[in-house]
Amino acid sequence: FSIADRVVILNAGQVEQVGTPQAIYRRPASPFVARFLGFENLIPATGLGSTAETPLGSLPLPSPASGSLLLLLHPQFLRAGGQGPCSLFGTVARVTFRGAIHRVEIRVGGQHLRLDQPAAADLPIIGQQLTLSFDPLEAIQVFQL
Repeated sequence: FSIADRVVILNAGQVEQVGTPQAIYRRPASPFVARFLGFENLIPATGLGSTAETPLGSLPLPSPASGSLLLLLHPQFLRAGGQGPCSLFGTVARVTFRGAIHRVEIRVGGQHLRLDQPAAADLPIIGQQLTLSFDPLEAIQVFQL
């Protein structure tokens, strides 16, 4: 990704996505590409128009969808604490130092969500109750199944 100006992601010999590294990272074309890139915040959901029922509870969708969905919650758009249009409440399960960031894993409704916090931010403590805030328009990507 660091030296390419164009990337092709293959799945069993079939092209899944072609684009710039930035475009592929920001909007993976499929759950396979999202997993390939290391995204772990993939949540099963049932679309009900403007909202989706998930193991995390009801979440607003960035655009109407119905039926079986898989939602990607982009970790770079989730914020520990703070205020945002949407909030989830969970418990800190793991904190890992990664140089410029701390990778924080939070247990929400039986699911584990990962977010990346700047290393300069207050370090959450394992077992701490934490609010996650996010804007669904930027944080949620919908895959129709």
